[in-house]
Amino acid sequence: MDDEEYSFLRREGLVIDLFAGGGGASIGIEKAIGRPIDIALNHDPYALALHGVNHPRTRHLLQSIEDADPAEVVDGRPVFHLHASPSCTQFSRSRRALPAEKQLRDHAWKVLEWIRTTRPPIFTCENVPEFRTWGPLRPSGFPDRERSGEYWDSWTRQIRELGYDIEDRDVNAADLGAHTARERLMVIARRDGRSIGWPLEDHGPGRAKPWRGAHEHIDWTVDAPSIFTRKKPLADATMERIRKGVEKFVVNDPDPFFAPDDARVSHGLDDGSRVAAFLAQNHSGLAGRPATAPVSTICSKASGQSLVTISFMDIARRNSTGVDMRNPANTICTSGQHHAEVRISAFLAGYYRDGGGQLLDLRRPIGTISTRDRFALVEIKGAPHVIVDIGYRFLTVDELWNLSGFDTGKLKRDIIVNGRPLSATRQKKMIGNAVVPLFMQRILEANLHDEEIEYAKAA
Repeated sequence: MDDEEYSFLRREGLVIDLFAGGGGASIGIEKAIGRPIDIALNHDPYALALHGVNHPRTRHLLQSIEDADPAEVVDGRPVFHLHASPSCTQFSRSRRALPAEKQLRDHAWKVLEWIRTTRPPIFTCENVPEFRTWGPLRPSGFPDRERSGEYWDSWTRQIRELGYDIEDRDVNAADLGAHTARERLMVIARRDGRSIGWPLEDHGPGRAKPWRGAHEHIDWTVDAPSIFTRKKPLADATMERIRKGVEKFVVNDPDPFFAPDDARVSHGLDDGSRVAAFLAQNHSGLAGRPATAPVSTICSKASGQSLVTISFMDIARRNSTGVDMRNPANTICTSGQHHAEVRISAFLAGYYRDGGGQLLDLRRPIGTISTRDRFALVEIKGAPHVIVDIGYRFLTVDELWNLSGFDTGKLKRDIIVNGRPLSATRQKKMIGNAVVPLFMQRILEANLHDEEIEYAKAA
């Protein structure tokens, strides 16, 4: 393809988002090319209504990809860029215990029909890395492991046979500067004779820039209720995850992350002078993530991320006393120095029936925190602190939108569909299904010439 034809398509060719959803890919594409996308397709009326409010210059088609005729949709107009994010839930490792749905797994075949019909110079596809295992299903509905990857190989081969160069790579959005560690398979195909580009992964350990921490989008004014004073106790598994996180990110971390001064544990047992925090992961037995790291992948239920806040009281001051969560202080300072013996009788108490205290000496290594061993004495930067309360809450919808890379200050959500507003549950589903805007922006920018990127910035 010569430069004149390419430049014409770059300016006038259609840009299409086949699985538009909440608009993550569309936002990223628009920022890269400097103009609105032309056509957005989706079967979900709520998702398409949200997309319509935020992309008013785009033509919206409330259709499933199975029902849409690509030739009819483009109506003879040339296409510059076609993007697709077929259903990823059918391939995700989290679905291994459930049979697959053939119709959803076959969406990629329909995408191939769109490529064959519209012949865009640039095609991109985003999915989970396990998409490479796409193959036939057994009669039971589970993938046939002996034929794993058979359809993937056929799909990519047929794209090459249409005259495309095609590459695929796993890319973590956090490595590109996003606030979420969302690793995705990215497929890029071109038939314009230009090389396929990949963005520089410039964020993270050992790279030019650090990861963008989740703490930047946490609203510290939102209450994090105490885990000790709830009417309905938290589940054992949740308490165990909290225990692991407190041990990893507070007890064994000499320099834990401290939240801003306005962060507090609400309705708790005591109000400490400082609040440390980390992010719990509810779908695993892991300790979680530090608040300075990107948030973990946000799923369609958005139930995987929670905030844990640990309230501290500094007891290092001369002749100061520690604070028991229920009783008068039992801390005895030794000659006003920093070494003290502390009796704590209620760490993680209230949930388990067998409370009890321990005598701890700061001159000995602090023991392993557990749901049975009661203590809350921690040395931070050489000074003893006592944990007086622990808060726990799910992240809010606004926080999740922001962590995914959407600007809630500009994101319009006041829509009514079939007489119903956009609920928090529906919004979380859209967030979990959304492409991270920055991820899509940097992918596409890597495939535009420098002068085109400058054009996009100017526009």
